[in-house]
Amino acid sequence: MRARLRGTAGALRFEQKQPAAEHGLVTTSIVALLLIVVGLAWHQRPAARTARTLRRLESRYFRKVHMPPHMARDALQRHVARLRDRHPGRGPVWYVAQVLADLERDRR
Repeated sequence: MRARLRGTAGALRFEQKQPAAEHGLVTTSIVALLLIVVGLAWHQRPAARTARTLRRLESRYFRKVHMPPHMARDALQRHVARLRDRHPGRGPVWYVAQVLADLERDRR
């Protein structure tokens, strides 16, 4: 940072100038911080969390049933459809979690 005294008609004025490199670094830091905050907010939005949870539960189901992927997907859809008929109005995560709980209960 450079400081310079300037004399005018009867008064001294003190000026500070930031070098261009420092100004660019501050601007870049602010933009980077803003992008990080926006990225975190985007990642944590409720729809994304629900979709991630649903994918995790579905992959757990596919690992637990020992079937080819297309048969396992069909079986999961049938189980979820049966639960939707019995318990309408729940979210998709709840249905897949119930299917997993039923599968684990039946294997004991």
